[in-house]
Amino acid sequence: MNEYNNIHSDSTETEARMPHESKTGSNGPLAGVVIIILVLILGGLYFWGSYVNEQEAADSTLTESLETELAGPEDEPDQIGEDLDAFDGAAFDAQLEADLQAVESQL
Repeated sequence: MNEYNNIHSDSTETEARMPHESKTGSNGPLAGVVIIILVLILGGLYFWGSYVNEQEAADSTLTESLETELAGPEDEPDQIGEDLDAFDGAAFDAQLEADLQAVESQL
């Protein structure tokens, strides 16, 4: 019985010397996953913002070019009259007739 007490007292002393380990585990893997998810979200927001800025720049460039074309000086009545005077109706009719004949010959 003495041996049993010695073995039992040795195991009790060993357990007393060992620090108690937490059974809940470490928060390291959880923190790593959270950090990775945050980096992915921030990266996605960055690229989405870049895309939106490019689209806005393209839209503003298109709008400016359309405004320039549509609101140019050719909208003035004097410019429209000059364009009508310079228009050669006979040459237009001849070119139109030639194009129609080319289309009919291909059919």
